Amino acid sequence: MYSVEIDISHEASHLEVNNFAIEHGCSASLITLDGPAGGNPLYEFTSKSFDMLLELVQQYFGPDSGFTDQELEDMIQEV
Repeated sequence: MYSVEIDISHEASHLEVNNFAIEHGCSASLITLDGPAGGNPLYEFTSKSFDMLLELVQQYFGPDSGFTDQELEDMIQEV
């Protein structure tokens, strides 16, 4: 199982976040509504597939995020 925590904009509804996760073969769990980065909700995304979770991370941050592929991969933890 693989996991990544991402601070999501408060403008996205919980349903939208869950649907985004499902579209990538992942699940999403709300950790806290008032996360560490500007008070946005903090979600944990999990998947049995590293590649599916990596695809979710890549799509969320986008090609102009400034993160290298290796940095995106390093965000994902095996649990």
